[in-house]
Amino acid sequence: MYAIGVNPWVWASPVDDKALADLVPRIADAGFDTVELPIEQPGDWDPARTRDLLAEHGLTAAGVCAVTPPGRDLVATDPATVAATVAYLKHCVDSAAAVGATCVGGPVYAAVGRTWRMTHDERVACYAEFRRALLPVAEHAAALGITIGVEALNRYETSVVNTVEQTLQLIDGLPDTVGIMIDTYHMNIEEADPYTALIIAGPYIKHVQVSGTQRGAPGTDHFDWPRFFEALAATGYRGAVCIESFTADNETIATAASIWRPLAPTQDSLALGGLAYLRRLLGPVS
Repeated sequence: MYAIGVNPWVWASPVDDKALADLVPRIADAGFDTVELPIEQPGDWDPARTRDLLAEHGLTAAGVCAVTPPGRDLVATDPATVAATVAYLKHCVDSAAAVGATCVGGPVYAAVGRTWRMTHDERVACYAEFRRALLPVAEHAAALGITIGVEALNRYETSVVNTVEQTLQLIDGLPDTVGIMIDTYHMNIEEADPYTALIIAGPYIKHVQVSGTQRGAPGTDHFDWPRFFEALAATGYRGAVCIESFTADNETIATAASIWRPLAPTQDSLALGGLAYLRRLLGPVS
């Protein structure tokens, strides 16, 4: 039913031209249909080269992942930081269009790991600030046929949005090309009922990331995956489903994602085991 993809972060960070030249053939040989492409820094990978590399190996670009390290913020920050973040997000949009992806997704509101307490009124003001800052990115994306998927993170990684309900409040009033990127890892922590939350998110879903509740392979955890995909099918979403996990070899990304122990015997076994499990549940691409 769904194209199944993987994020090269499973094996490498940064994901640059060199990493993609090595990983794309392996991802294709493993039987994946599509690839998520994170942009840690503009210029890490060349969009034209990447487009041709994917096509050569029969893969598509499922989406571009926006990455928000410290200093990449649209809210509760200074105008120069907002301007730089807007420019970065527009670069992500341009790269998505160049490689044939249709979505840019991620926690595009604030840096991962940045948390602070907010009163109700402060949160309302924060969300309004976000909408003003993101609007030029959304308009640029819409002109290129690209959607924006806003990703809620767990409470330890952000205090801006943790749930589907909050994300809908955050994006309310933005063009309908701005929606939600689902990430099962965060939903498992924050949603009282992730399957009902998925239904609520349904009309707004732009992209879906999946990982085990321990950030490993889907199917190696306690999540009710058959129920999740039954709910996802009911939403009408027919885009890609991509495995997102992380290498422990890069200290920065391992620390940001709290990868303190091996999540599988090897990174290949994580990816291949997750793919095999998803294929059994979902069947071939329709």
